Amino acid sequence: MTKNVESRPNSSAIQGAQWGDEGKAKFADEIVEEYVSRGLICIDYSVNGGANAGHRVEINRSSGENIAINLHQLPSGVFNENVYAILGNGKVVNPQGLIYEIEKVKEISGKKQNPSIKVSSGATLALPTHQAFEFALKSKDVGKGATGQGISPAYADRVLRQQLYVKDLIEGNFDLFERHYDFYSQIINGMGVGDMSSIAVPIFSDTKGEKRPVGDKQKFLSDIKHYREIITPYVSDVYQFLKESWNNPVRYAFLFEMSQGMGLHQEYGVKPDITASDTSFVGIDAATEGIVNHLDIEHRIGISKLYCSSVGSRKLPTQMPDELAGWYRDNFHEFGGTTGRPRDIVFPDMVSTAFYAKVSHANELAISHMDATKPGDPIKICTEYRSKTTGEKIDYRPYQWWLDNVEPVYTEIPSWNGDRVSLSKSFDELPQEAKDYINLISKITNCRVTILGTGPERKQIIRI
Repeated sequence: MTKNVESRPNSSAIQGAQWGDEGKAKFADEIVEEYVSRGLICIDYSVNGGANAGHRVEINRSSGENIAINLHQLPSGVFNENVYAILGNGKVVNPQGLIYEIEKVKEISGKKQNPSIKVSSGATLALPTHQAFEFALKSKDVGKGATGQGISPAYADRVLRQQLYVKDLIEGNFDLFERHYDFYSQIINGMGVGDMSSIAVPIFSDTKGEKRPVGDKQKFLSDIKHYREIITPYVSDVYQFLKESWNNPVRYAFLFEMSQGMGLHQEYGVKPDITASDTSFVGIDAATEGIVNHLDIEHRIGISKLYCSSVGSRKLPTQMPDELAGWYRDNFHEFGGTTGRPRDIVFPDMVSTAFYAKVSHANELAISHMDATKPGDPIKICTEYRSKTTGEKIDYRPYQWWLDNVEPVYTEIPSWNGDRVSLSKSFDELPQEAKDYINLISKITNCRVTILGTGPERKQIIRI
């Protein structure tokens, strides 16, 4: 698939082409740095999701010290001098977590203030009340895959016409927050899981897994006022800035970062493990209030892995045998960045990946973990679905009962030397087997493969 003839120059978007956890941050870093190296100011625009989207960023300080930080809300380009890191309208913002991240970024960068961070006043707030409600739901055996960050309830408030905007926080509309507290307190108490004020919810801190009670209404409002005091300098109505910069491709480049993956999309993802926001490139249109048409973006890049990983109750048809899955999990740290949960490991499923690329209008692919080969084991790729009952060829459909009837048909490619891949600096240096894999993936998905991740280090990337 070729890029649009009239696409906006110097614009890219990235998304998870599978079930999330594809290693998007590394590719985001590469794209941002490419734009900046050409003298452009880059707008790194986080489109959707909330504090459940963890990505690891490694920073090489001027002293030579290497520091790793897990970002959950801020886009990964925040450490670059010529980048505006924007949390857009489509986000749900956890103010406590955002403050923690901002302080960490300031600490690592050595800055007292980072004016390049912009939080849209039109973004929705995700608060401890939402987290408590999520806890109450899980106690009733509902929404087991939730991360404890209150993402779904915060998005649900939009549908219920009672969302709290970042703007409400900055303007000090505390009566709205009082009513909000009362509303969730009544619901949770009515569910018979105890008083909301005593429910301990996850917070972001240096102590992994730390929790804190929601507290009574006065404590809740006191926290809200504290958040307001710290976040206010970073909040603005980004509409005009976004519009002017989008219409100036000579000076400004854009990277739109989508959270999670297409396998968690509200309509196209494997139910019940779907997320609450639009994970497709189509979601960019609404998140920018129509300023950007996703089809005008020059590079719409779906990111996949050499193998696939997944967290949730879903059972995917290309599940690896337990021993092999454990090998991948242990060797490539396949545990949730926010929750620490072990991920299910599956063979790459190109039937679903091709479907996701089609419905999201991707025109390019990136493949991470190209070095992740097990010596002696062939690379197995699912290239076709067959019905277990009829034997007929069938399509991808996003229902567990449908996938339970799928018999995956695999194409096997001889494995390659992962160490050789990790040392490669160009496409030509890759083993022929790896090149064959890339060409096959491109053919199946109808997307050009344009970027490869060849190892765990930030700079282990090949541009094709």
